[in-house]
Amino acid sequence: MVVRRISQLRKSVKFDTDRLRRKTIASLEQLFDVASDFARGRIKWQTQDGKASPVTIKQRQMWARIAAYVAQIMNTIANGIDESARAIFQSLALKGAQTIYDTHKHVKTFRGMKYAYYGNVNKRVRALHQLGYVKEVNIKSTKAGFEATEYELTTRTYLALMLDSINLEDLLNRMEEDAASAILAAIATLT
Repeated sequence: MVVRRISQLRKSVKFDTDRLRRKTIASLEQLFDVASDFARGRIKWQTQDGKASPVTIKQRQMWARIAAYVAQIMNTIANGIDESARAIFQSLALKGAQTIYDTHKHVKTFRGMKYAYYGNVNKRVRALHQLGYVKEVNIKSTKAGFEATEYELTTRTYLALMLDSINLEDLLNRMEEDAASAILAAIATLT
């Protein structure tokens, strides 16, 4: 009963977040279009204090910078939180146990994650640790003389990644009766 309520709450929160994300991206797209029109010279005149004046080259450069910033923000919003978790999972799966700093360095090499901030990766790894998706395995001394915790993926994470990547119908068709019974028993204890 409680699990069902939590599941419904997660779905509604995800839906609300996705709807908010789409609205925000639509507004940012409009701002991006205006900024890129100014930067490209499609808009040649601007009105300031009721007077029309031509757009200067310096102003076009400023609009190009604004368009670039808006595009970065749109990219960050479109990727969402799930993409950062997937990048962290991928980094830990490929490299094994790592400190948050090493994970951050590796995540920044992934496509679309070039501008990932250390603070965001740090918060996300710690949140994933609290949820049980990563675990502390070692404390390592850094070059600066500090101690840093190394994290690795838990079995739960590997299961979640596998379930996310497979078709459940194919799994059920290929599964032996004993394995199906074991999974059914595990699920039954949750409800």
